[in-house]
Amino acid sequence: MEHLGFDQPYPFFHWHLFAEPAGWDGARIYRLYWQDQAGAWHRRSPAARPNYTKKDQSYLLKSLVKATTRDTPHTERERHRLRTFAREIVPRAQAYRVVAETFQPLMLLQDTMRYDTTTVVHLE
Repeated sequence: MEHLGFDQPYPFFHWHLFAEPAGWDGARIYRLYWQDQAGAWHRRSPAARPNYTKKDQSYLLKSLVKATTRDTPHTERERHRLRTFAREIVPRAQAYRVVAETFQPLMLLQDTMRYDTTTVVHLE
């Protein structure tokens, strides 16, 4: 095999990790749902806020959920951090829950309501 440089036989060998289409694989994202005064639940989509970009909110929510669902001595502290974050994003809510939405990206293009939800964390 001919050596093309960059200390590996083919310099773009690992790029397939980022270029492979993932339409047939399942994807999972976490969403914050909040409850209003009447008891109805609403889905909160990330939107830019003064302290957070949309991506920051998604990454922080994912990180806090993973830390909260792990069984460690710090679980209650992480749960408090998640509750504080939720209150900052939707301040007037009665309760919050974090829901894992799982879907296949190609199927979601055909039907935007074609995803499964599982409540991961419930916060009062």
